[in-house]
Amino acid sequence: MKALIKIILSLSLCFTFYKTYDDMRVWAVESVPKILNNIDFPDLFKRSSEIFKSTVRTPNKEAVVVGVVDGDTVKVKLNNKTTTIRMLLIDTPESVKDGVKPQKFSKEASNYLKKRLKKGSTVEIELGENATDKYGRTLAYVWLGDENMNLTMVKKGYARVAYVSKPNTKYLSEFKQAQKKAQSKNSKIWSIDGYATPNGFVD
Repeated sequence: MKALIKIILSLSLCFTFYKTYDDMRVWAVESVPKILNNIDFPDLFKRSSEIFKSTVRTPNKEAVVVGVVDGDTVKVKLNNKTTTIRMLLIDTPESVKDGVKPQKFSKEASNYLKKRLKKGSTVEIELGENATDKYGRTLAYVWLGDENMNLTMVKKGYARVAYVSKPNTKYLSEFKQAQKKAQSKNSKIWSIDGYATPNGFVD
């Protein structure tokens, strides 16, 4: 009797496995071609390439810090020439603009950057795809070792994400995420209701 039960159970398992396998085979034969036909491979590769490009740090130019102008502008010695770097994708309150009274957190932003980018220290400059702004300043990301200082200013709440203009949007998603976190913590410029706006800082 036990032997008969074992035989019946074995046959049941075999039938179930075969049925499952057969169903899977039918699904694969009928569905896989349809799935593949609906995938736009050129678009998929293009998007993958864009994602890869946005996360890979391009070769940078080594420079020496000459001085910090304010929270988003630095002077460096680049290619044996003193160059003014306007840090991409960020805006800090004005601290040295002619005719403009220093804005809230402007000195704090400038002082923080001075502490991090000491005169004579070596940094790397990742140039933007559009090299200069309308004032002739070089648009770039400033790297201190493996740290993107543009991004750090946003993370710390000293800067808002601003002056977003293609093609200089390589790290934009990271900057936006950092800004959201700074806002949620009410850090620095985000601690005053309505101070930091999409159009600038409102005293």
